[in-house]
Amino acid sequence: MRSTNKYNRFPDLFLVHNFVLVSEIQQIAFYKKVHLFIEQNGPLVMRMREFAQYVLSFNFKGLFVNPTSNFVLQAFRAFVVGGIAFVADAGVLWVLTVAGIYYLVSAVFGFFVGVGFNFVLSVKFVFKEKASVSKVGEVAMYVFVGAIGLALTIGLMWFFTEVVGLFFMFSRGIAAIIVFSWNFLSRKFTIYKGDALK
Repeated sequence: MRSTNKYNRFPDLFLVHNFVLVSEIQQIAFYKKVHLFIEQNGPLVMRMREFAQYVLSFNFKGLFVNPTSNFVLQAFRAFVVGGIAFVADAGVLWVLTVAGIYYLVSAVFGFFVGVGFNFVLSVKFVFKEKASVSKVGEVAMYVFVGAIGLALTIGLMWFFTEVVGLFFMFSRGIAAIIVFSWNFLSRKFTIYKGDALK
């Protein structure tokens, strides 16, 4: 049976002291890691801070209108623009398929409508910096990126509809998420690569 003598409590107090000491050391190590992360990723932290300030202050002009090369803001704007383009794309896909056109053929028409919306809105709201290529080159690169995006869309829609067995509109949604990443990153780092890391 354990003794209740107060002198026998010293080992317990020693363990508590050690636990507190270790906790303080771990906290210091944690804060050092945080500061190191901020030092190494300062630009990223600043970009996220700017985005957060716009959101918290409901500054819609800063979020959507003001020219920016902030990667986080551009990604957010591209997401919104992509959502609008997807609605147009999916609308055409649905109407044509319901009208009796094979869903993959409808997807091609819908994709081109979506790309049209995406191009106009992206140039106006997302990538306001000067393209690193001529205007003809900019359009050509959009077509090239779009062609790969179309191939990915058709392939993914076929796979998720025919192989997995999903409803074709669900397949289109999954494809849209994957192709969105391809579209934004490829345009950012090829057509508008001058400010790619800002």
